[in-house]
Amino acid sequence: MCVNSLSQGLNVDLPKAGLELQTSRSESRASTTTPRRHTSATTSSLELDLDLDVSVQAGSRHVCAVLRCQEERQLASTSHTQQDQSSAPFKNITSLTVFRADSSTPSGKQGGNLPGVVMATLTSQQPRLIRVSNGVKVAGVLDGKRASLTLELTKSNDCMADFVCQVQTVNANGELSLTSARVLQNKRQQGKDNQMLSFEQLATSINQSAVETLSSANKLFIRTNSTTAMLIKDVLSPKRCTKGVISVLSHASYPYPLIQPSEDSIVDVPHLCDIVTDGGGWIIIQRRSTGDVDFYQRGWEEYKNGFGDLRGDFWLGNEHIHRITNSGQYELRVELVYQGKSFYARYGQFSISDETSQYTLNVADYSGTAGDAMINGSQGRQFTTIDRDNDLKRNRNCAESWMGGWWYHSCGYSGLNGKWQESNFKGLIWFPVSGSNSLSFSEMKIRHV
Repeated sequence: MCVNSLSQGLNVDLPKAGLELQTSRSESRASTTTPRRHTSATTSSLELDLDLDVSVQAGSRHVCAVLRCQEERQLASTSHTQQDQSSAPFKNITSLTVFRADSSTPSGKQGGNLPGVVMATLTSQQPRLIRVSNGVKVAGVLDGKRASLTLELTKSNDCMADFVCQVQTVNANGELSLTSARVLQNKRQQGKDNQMLSFEQLATSINQSAVETLSSANKLFIRTNSTTAMLIKDVLSPKRCTKGVISVLSHASYPYPLIQPSEDSIVDVPHLCDIVTDGGGWIIIQRRSTGDVDFYQRGWEEYKNGFGDLRGDFWLGNEHIHRITNSGQYELRVELVYQGKSFYARYGQFSISDETSQYTLNVADYSGTAGDAMINGSQGRQFTTIDRDNDLKRNRNCAESWMGGWWYHSCGYSGLNGKWQESNFKGLIWFPVSGSNSLSFSEMKIRHV
């Protein structure tokens, strides 16, 4: 079953500062026999599409639904009723965001809040996105005139959820526009009827003077050293990444909630916390999703202190990983994607020693779908970089031949810090999954047991 919602662009801005905004609202009901509705205009249209009839190949992960949201800005033929729109200034797309809707918020009455939890977002600063986390595979691209996000859902609660897609544009005069499309699933019907969907198009508009007022107020609030603001932030922001932690505040630029270190924090650098997977509480220590960070030309000191960007690819740092894992017992989860299929490896014991012992790896108790590639090949091994050869390979540095720092034997069965998309044991290697070929995604995360 494939259902679809279209929404014309209207001049709006993100609701902020608690202003009451008048909304225009229209509804339509769709079934399996209802054709898609299309809107043709110079401002183009926002399309939100939820497909529940997903074919799954044997051996692949179960995908229960595919959500697609796209906006394309191009001149289209107009009817005589739309000729007044043909002279509208062309608009560039600045962001596209998909939310899992908050069912407790009445439609069209979002007030100053976001319409739900951010599932994925594209911006002009981060125009490409490929990742797999929390049971959702995300792929997206934004090029100014066209933006699209595709989410493959594997969890039943996600496949039964409501979603909102928002696109923000700006014209040559600097005027902002925000268009929202929402897909609502009819949860009252069961059996054959429980896949009937209804749609609601939402749009909120304010004039440019209100946009400027909100922008100025927002900047003033940020600059003000307000005790009240600090107290609110302190209450709502998670202070530690532990199992069962809930984050009220989020940042659309990051794939997970960002936790800032406190005075008594074990982790003394900003870090990401996966609050969803298997109860949450996972500190992300490595991520390869876009290939925009070089992991090869990095020496011992860089792998020690960490490098990269928490919004994309990064290595948290061996010294930080050592301090965390030596504060108690920790487990490791490794999530991988190869040829569109997801795998994971879980180790009930994980820690690394201090620098004097060359950050020696201690890992045990494997379970999962990826196959073990660390106990066999990396257990008990010291860390190796291009400028410090600690592996057992004669006359060769495995960090050079496998193109990344890792716990190599000679050279082993895994190496997730290799060169992006390189084959012949030079890329992201997890031998039981990819052989000598490169994975397209990896994420390492640890949690206190």
